[in-house]
Amino acid sequence: MIEPRRVGSSHMQDISDHIFPWHDGHPVLARLEGTNDLFLPLFSTNELLDDAMRLMGVTFESIKQIDDPVQFLDSLPLLYAGVRLRVILDPHRTPEGMVHYTEIIRATIN
Repeated sequence: MIEPRRVGSSHMQDISDHIFPWHDGHPVLARLEGTNDLFLPLFSTNELLDDAMRLMGVTFESIKQIDDPVQFLDSLPLLYAGVRLRVILDPHRTPEGMVHYTEIIRATIN
């Protein structure tokens, strides 16, 4: 199996006002082919969120908005049920069938 790899450049990304789907008291998490990690998708627009959820066949109850990015990211565990939790922005399928997204890199500083 080929491990997923990061492509592109790293840059600062402001996630203020980004949105995410909510269901049954929790954010909606996703799995992507080729990895065992869990993904928390964030979206910059309602249209991108609706398109991604429809493509994945996922239903949700409501949409939450990020007011304080630092507090939001600090509230998320690095592991969820023993699996790495990754935060991604605007996931979408390319015409070639691949899923493209920008990942928010979270690190603990000691």
